[in-house]
Amino acid sequence: MKRTALLAMAALVVLASGGSSATAHGDPGTATVRPKEHAPRAGLDVGGFDQVFGDAVEVAPGANGRATAVCPPGRVPVGGGGETSAFRIFVTDSFAQGASWVARGTNTGDAAESMRAFAMCANRA
Repeated sequence: MKRTALLAMAALVVLASGGSSATAHGDPGTATVRPKEHAPRAGLDVGGFDQVFGDAVEVAPGANGRATAVCPPGRVPVGGGGETSAFRIFVTDSFAQGASWVARGTNTGDAAESMRAFAMCANRA
């Protein structure tokens, strides 16, 4: 009984691995892994998208802050986020609101820190 249970567990491990040993040896039927694409740099126009940064907003210790990035006229945010000046301030929310992208954050440190929002803007459909 114990040997049967061990064989069954070994079979499950092989099945769960999805034939990884064949893949590791270059099985021709496997897909090629491509490197991860990197985000565009600030200020570049990437395929019709503009990345826009808002002004830095100071967030007092223990407080919550709200930063916005506004898309140019005729453009709308299709994505965005926020960045902070230190590791003690955390972006808690990030969302579109009208022609702006809003990032909210909390400063868990004991000194004032700053944050700002950025938006990826596209032509209005």
